[in-house]
Amino acid sequence: MAKFQISPQQGQMLLSGKPFNAMMCGRGSGKTLTLAALMLRSIKDGDDHIHTGPTHSQASEAIDQLREVLASEGLALQRTAKDNGYHCKELGDGRIRCFSGVKENNLRSKNCNILTMDEAAYCTQSFFKNIAYPCLRKGSLSGRTQAYLASSPLGPENWFSDYVKQNDGSSDFLFVHSTYRDIAHLLKPDGSPALTENWMKGIELLYKDEDQLIVDRELNGLVVSNVSDGLFVNLLKNLVPNDKPVTYGRICVGVDIADEGDYTSATARTDNNILLIDKEKTNPDTLRPFLQKFIARLGKKPDIINYDASGLGRYAKASFDGLANMVHPIKFGESAIRKDLYEKRRAELYDDFANFLRDKVYVCPHAMPFIRELKDDLKYVRRLPDNNKMCLIPKKDIKKLIKRSPDVGDGTVLAFAKTNAQNYESIVKKAASMGHF
Repeated sequence: MAKFQISPQQGQMLLSGKPFNAMMCGRGSGKTLTLAALMLRSIKDGDDHIHTGPTHSQASEAIDQLREVLASEGLALQRTAKDNGYHCKELGDGRIRCFSGVKENNLRSKNCNILTMDEAAYCTQSFFKNIAYPCLRKGSLSGRTQAYLASSPLGPENWFSDYVKQNDGSSDFLFVHSTYRDIAHLLKPDGSPALTENWMKGIELLYKDEDQLIVDRELNGLVVSNVSDGLFVNLLKNLVPNDKPVTYGRICVGVDIADEGDYTSATARTDNNILLIDKEKTNPDTLRPFLQKFIARLGKKPDIINYDASGLGRYAKASFDGLANMVHPIKFGESAIRKDLYEKRRAELYDDFANFLRDKVYVCPHAMPFIRELKDDLKYVRRLPDNNKMCLIPKKDIKKLIKRSPDVGDGTVLAFAKTNAQNYESIVKKAASMGHF
């Protein structure tokens, strides 16, 4: 069989006979590949193996890794619709069943003898204790009943870290942590780095730039984010692509209109599914053609467009005529609606968006095209310290950090903005009765 490039620490998991196992692993360390190796062993040993994660996309990553390894040997991972299982009959009688934490009911009443969970820290404790863990049952061909929880570090204060602290040192529990530095193919036979010092420094800088954990702190078992005070730091992991975004329901579009030299960005969404994100260098003369092309790609007239009415947006009202059932101007720099909590509307809208994602994160997966740019725009958004009302760091400071204007982030926040029309429902009904729809 093809070799799995995993770290020696993670290799301990494959040999572990303990019923409870946990891995805390940095990005690029082979964590998901280790789970795929455990799946391969389950197939060979005839285990009934359930694998899960916070979203379907995250849960499927280990399955995809296993499929690639098998394909390199000319073998296929077959799907059986009858029992929602993955098999490779050439290797053994075991099966892998994959579920996600956003569909808890699908996992209820299922039995297995091997349980693996990817990105465990991002699942809820209640999902593990009340849904996933009760699935474990004895009586397999191999006689094993084992749970393996793996996660990238989320921080020192979360249920997964508490779970590790409470159980580390127990005779029934194995805990390991590793980073990309521990992967065998990055080391010489004597254990020294196979890479140049400059290359290693470059990787560490990349980790910091990508908002990953600082490598030396990972190696010491500490979990510290270099933008730990950001509004979206613990939510960005869950902004994952969805192959089939939900397209029914009310379509909301947010348009951040460019100042001179910047980009106009448009985001369309239904509920918490982003359908389309696009951006283009525009001015008031080219704004309407850009929006017409965007809506043509969307394939449906939006129910509402929220647009940035500050800067050049003050002169853009006519550009939106007839493009949506309702058009709503919003000025980021104006006073907040809830003046007792927020200084400006921009801070209020960004905080509303963060709270929306926090509430929705375990309900269903998100569809996020342009995910890298959106993550970059959001990850440095944070509160200003020592303010009675919530304020955000100025946009000009974010520009310095990401070397551009956070256009996609602003457009997305506008797409999720609540209108301040108090009688919105009556407006919609009245418009419908007048034949405006």
